[in-house]
Parts: sequence; structure tokens; C-alpha cells
Amino acid sequence: MQGFGTAFAGVLAYLGARFGAQAGKENADKAIFVQIVTSERAVWREAMRGLVVELTAEVRRGAVSPAKPVNWRKVHAARAGIVLRLNPACRDVGTEDKHALDRALFRAVEELVSARHTPKPDWLKKADTVEKAAQRLIKKEWDKSKKEARTGRLEE
Repeated sequence: MQGFGTAFAGVLAYLGARFGAQAGKENADKAIFVQIVTSERAVWREAMRGLVVELTAEVRRGAVSPAKPVNWRKVHAARAGIVLRLNPACRDVGTEDKHALDRALFRAVEELVSARHTPKPDWLKKADTVEKAAQRLIKKEWDKSKKEARTGRLEE
């Protein structure tokens, strides 16, 4: 009977170690995944900041300097970089609030780029709108990353 108790204790110890190791591996894998996603979001935020600066700086320069007209190729390249980093659902017209900030930035960028044939003072107002919309979206993504890093759970 004593041999049975020893064998039973051995099986329990084995199962405990196995489940413990598996749980530890799952936790480590999850932590690595959250770290990678958080890091990628940081790259996304930096890229968005740079593209918004490129877009608005070029339009602002052209709006105030008659000697140096806007390089619309640069504007369109920055526009494409911004739009490609937004959630594609931002193009959909709907009531879903989940992508409201993406949609606001998308619309602001489109209005700025299409302002080519409007009076130049409008360009400055539209550039302001793009910057404000970008700030809101980047701030939301920063807050999301901070929360995920703190909790270890990704937001859906």
C-alpha cells in the first residue's frame, strides 16, 4: 500500500510540474506577444507623426511662400502613408464609433489634399484640422498601449 501512495504522489508531482510549466510558458508567450504589439504600435505612432508633419508642413510652406509653391507629389505621398496606416473601416460611412478618430483624420486629410483649388488661407485651417485629428488618434493609441502594457491584455 505504501508503494501505491508513493506512486500516486509521484504522478501528482509530475502533473503539477507539467501544468505549472505549461502555464508558465503560456504566460511568457503572452507577455512577449503584448511586448511586440506595444512596440509595433510605438513604430506606428512615430510614422504617423512624421507623415502628418510632412503633409502639413509642405502645405503650410506653400500657403505662405509664393516663391515656393506646394510640391503636391510630396503631399500625395504623405497622404498615402497616412491613409494606409488607418483602419480601412474609416472609409465606411456608418455610425460605428470604434473608428471615429480614424475616420476624422481620414476626412481631414482628404479635405486638405483636395484644397489645392481653394484659397490658400483655407489650407492653413485644413492643416490645423489634420493636426488636431492626428493628435487625438495618436493619443488614443498611446493610451491603449499604456493600458495593455500595464494589464498584459491586448484590447480588442
